[in-house]
Amino acid sequence: QNLLLNGNTNYQVSYHTSIANAQDGSNPIANFTTFETGNTSVFIRIIVLPATSLNTCAVVVEQEIEIVPKPFNLVTTLPKLVKCDDVNTGNLTESFDLSTNQNLLLNGNTNYQVSYHTSLTNAQDGSNPIANFTTFETGNSTVFARIIVLPTTALSSCAILVLQETQVNPLPQITPVSPYYSCIINASGQALFNLSTKKAEILNGQNPTNFLVTYHLTESEAKQRLNPLPLSYLSTSATIWASIYRTATTCVATVPVLLVAENAAFAIQPNNITICDEDGVNDGFHSFDFRVLIPTLLGTQNGNPNISVAFYESMSLLNSNQPISNISNYMNTSRSQTIYVKVVDQSTQNKCMATTSFELEVNLLPEPTPQDGFLCTDPVTNQLLGSYIIDSGLNSSLYSFEWYANTTLLPNETSSTLEVVQAGNYFVVATNLQTNCESEPTGSVVSTSQPALATVTVEYSFQDNIKIIVNAVGRGNYVYQLDNNNVQNTNVFENVLAGTH
Repeated sequence: QNLLLNGNTNYQVSYHTSIANAQDGSNPIANFTTFETGNTSVFIRIIVLPATSLNTCAVVVEQEIEIVPKPFNLVTTLPKLVKCDDVNTGNLTESFDLSTNQNLLLNGNTNYQVSYHTSLTNAQDGSNPIANFTTFETGNSTVFARIIVLPTTALSSCAILVLQETQVNPLPQITPVSPYYSCIINASGQALFNLSTKKAEILNGQNPTNFLVTYHLTESEAKQRLNPLPLSYLSTSATIWASIYRTATTCVATVPVLLVAENAAFAIQPNNITICDEDGVNDGFHSFDFRVLIPTLLGTQNGNPNISVAFYESMSLLNSNQPISNISNYMNTSRSQTIYVKVVDQSTQNKCMATTSFELEVNLLPEPTPQDGFLCTDPVTNQLLGSYIIDSGLNSSLYSFEWYANTTLLPNETSSTLEVVQAGNYFVVATNLQTNCESEPTGSVVSTSQPALATVTVEYSFQDNIKIIVNAVGRGNYVYQLDNNNVQNTNVFENVLAGTH
């Protein structure tokens, strides 16, 4: 109306539904400020005040009315568009297709037009639409979808605005991972890698409950989390890829892990050592020089300055690295003992080692116990009255025997006893049939003697002390016994009771 009157204040305006009513001034629209209508025309009658009855002194102007429809039946809450910061990692921006949710937004309506805008003002008036809305580079932001009904009109208020949020999630943090060294365990040059031991280093302080870490042969598989490797992984030297998956965002970062299969030392098991206790003390303990075993233990490694060898009294001492200190003069701690050996390649990062063991067995020497004895001869004729049996004291089923008269071997004398008929020095050497250990030569002295010829004298004294004095004649050493009393060395019995003895 202000546009129509163009500043004139003495004009009167009325509104009519037909041109005829407008021309004659009849049936003006009473509720012209709240007039309900559709697409139509109304007619405006303008007269100069004061009004006259002359109908022709009026100007009639047509006012066209157009109703522009607003979009309806739309989804007004859209899911957020979320991406991980995969491209140009670290800038926290990604390329989004803003029309991803457009079908959801329009809810099946086909006569709507959608444009996208970076500000609310632009969305309201339809200005500056995003041209590259299918490849729109942005970070965490809100864009505005503007929906209008086709055909388009100049009436900007006939639009619906819907928010479309975008979010770029950062990738899990990664730091370089140190090489994983492990020792080769088979002829194929493979080492066993326990990949789970690398998890803490890979996460580098990030909460492990928020991540899944898997391992893959290629970076592509790691990014897609395809074909994960077993955590106990047998491999030669290689580079594999760790996949770090944040469960909250589903974002994945990858980092290479270098596996290094190091050359392992090896240990050749030596023969067990079984010896006889010939050190002069038959106690089952003997000194050993383990240095002579080293060439056998090392094989082709012998002479390599990077290879070390250590000997241990038990596996627990090996594990705690408490070796035998004096391997050139080691005294065993029991007759049967296991010695453990560790061979280490000191040049390897992982100190690759091998272990083996061997047995020590120190067998006791037989200990024969021949006794000295006598041969009885006639004191007058010197004829032999009886032989003497030397007994070794050992079981003939367990031992073999050699008998010597002085240094002369007595042939065919192989039993556990020896009958002798001549005085002299005799020796026996016993051999254990199971261990082949020989005794030291053990001697027996056989002397000659004669039957005792004795005279007895009885002496009396004023003190009522009766003595019996025995005088023995003949070669030999004598002891004396009265009745069934103790044997004694002296030939005098004192304080003997009266009677027959």
